[in-house]
Amino acid sequence: MAIRRPFLLLAAGLAASCSAGATTYLVRPDGTGDFPTIQAAVYAAVAGDVIELASGTFMGLGNRDVDYLEKAITIRSQSGDPRDCIVDCEGSPSEMHRGFRLANVGSGGVLEGITVKHGYQYDGGGVFLLASAATIRRCILSENTARQGAGIFCDLYDGPTISECTIAGNHATIQGGGLCI
Repeated sequence: MAIRRPFLLLAAGLAASCSAGATTYLVRPDGTGDFPTIQAAVYAAVAGDVIELASGTFMGLGNRDVDYLEKAITIRSQSGDPRDCIVDCEGSPSEMHRGFRLANVGSGGVLEGITVKHGYQYDGGGVFLLASAATIRRCILSENTARQGAGIFCDLYDGPTISECTIAGNHATIQGGGLCI
């Protein structure tokens, strides 16, 4: 029986579309895993990819001031429990750092199941949202400091979704210790 050429092209096209999809990258606090830091994983990620953070405390260059680079990606804890996955920004008045910056990120941008603490920044010590419709879910934002929005700061509000988060013990010098929109 002869197989016709249009059928082969259709089969090849279906196989290619089935193999394409989101990639999940694993990052560990000790620098092992698919990438040595969270930011290094973000550089490699494309829309729809997932960056999973193993349990432990992430600190230092590349694991704070993480910029989503306008990508619709997910950064989440591997365990799903924010108490097991901590981003310690190590921020201070002399050395400002925040956890995450999500600028111009559509609804495909997600931050999930992570604790962000010790951020210190002008606006958004923990998380800074700029014209972003991202989702922040099941996160803990604590012990962050900023002029405004020490836990989370939303500028040019574009409808982010913030759900099931604990935002407590943050300090703002002007307004919005927990959240400022």
